[in-house]
Amino acid sequence: PSVQAFILAYRALYGAEPNQFAFHGYDCLTYFVTLCSHYGRDWFHRLSAEGGHGLQTDFSFGLAPRAGQVNQAVRRVIYTPEFETVLQ
Repeated sequence: PSVQAFILAYRALYGAEPNQFAFHGYDCLTYFVTLCSHYGRDWFHRLSAEGGHGLQTDFSFGLAPRAGQVNQAVRRVIYTPEFETVLQ
C-alpha cells in the first residue's frame, strides 16, 4: 500500500512514472527527516542504533574504518582492475 500511494502521489505531482532515483530520494529523505525530528542535533549519534526500511531502500548504519558511518544494508558493486565485478 505504501508503494502504491507513493506512485499515485508522484504521478499526480509530476505527471510521470517514478524511477529508482525517485524512490531512493524519498526513502533517504524520509529516514533522515524522521531521525532529525526525533533526536534533533543528536541524530548523527543515533545512526547505528536506528535502522529503517524504506519503500525500496533499507538503512543499517555501522562505523567503518576511515569512512565514518556507512549504510551496511546497501549492496556495493566493486569493479576490479581486471574488469570484474564483485558484489558485497
